[in-house]
Amino acid sequence: MKKCLIIIVSLVLLVSIFTSCAADPSEEELRNRFASYSPDNNAVAVLDYSTFYFADHKLTLDNIAGDEEPNNGFLFVDKKLYYSTTKENGPHDFSLYVYSCDLYGNNTQLVFENRGYKTHPWAQGNQGKLYIKHHTTNAFDASSLVIDSYDVVTGVYQTEATGENASLSDYEKDSHGPYPYTYEGDVLRVVDEAKNTTYTIAPESLFGSTFSKELEGLKWEYSGFYSTDNGKMFLLYRINTWLPYPHILCEYIPETNEVVFSLLYFAYDYVPFIIEYLQ
Repeated sequence: MKKCLIIIVSLVLLVSIFTSCAADPSEEELRNRFASYSPDNNAVAVLDYSTFYFADHKLTLDNIAGDEEPNNGFLFVDKKLYYSTTKENGPHDFSLYVYSCDLYGNNTQLVFENRGYKTHPWAQGNQGKLYIKHHTTNAFDASSLVIDSYDVVTGVYQTEATGENASLSDYEKDSHGPYPYTYEGDVLRVVDEAKNTTYTIAPESLFGSTFSKELEGLKWEYSGFYSTDNGKMFLLYRINTWLPYPHILCEYIPETNEVVFSLLYFAYDYVPFIIEYLQ
């Protein structure tokens, strides 16, 4: 009897799973639902510092880096992508390369290279510079830590900090941008210090009311608040399906307290993104 009950429960679970899968919309259906909204061609969602989701395409650095390894460094300057890679030449011998390309990964050009690193250099992009972390002896020697920078506009390479108190995090871009924010339950409060104003946002009710027709029959959830260097504010939402994870990025307009569609993209993961806005 016990064995029979286990079989019945298993069958019920399988039916539930397949029913759930069958109810999920296809990628084509989701694209059709939001086809009437014009995407913002300047908005970019970045995953793992290496995969870029644009309005009309996806660009992955692994596909254009060849035998080199993307090392987390990237920047958008004048609507061009700058990214850095690392190549291991031998024991305790690494090289750093910086490339530029267009937004589709074409017209790649080597703009800088530096050789002779003792440890693997890792990078972070911020305000037109790539900040590079490495050690002059070995990774276990905290006193040998060095933070260098390369300015992609001026071409200047220089040392920013050294020693065990140096930290790459001091130079990292805040993935949520320049606005301090807090949550009070389901309510988001964003502070615009320049205007001495606090915006009170209800992300779930705003998104539901704005796109209520497109959301019919879908399970969705609010994923987070982001803002960019030029003051744009964004709300990110995820559609819960068995697909590669569909996300909808919307710009928040503080003057009217509404959200405006920016991007629909299908990502391979749903960990926190970086949102960039091309200028």
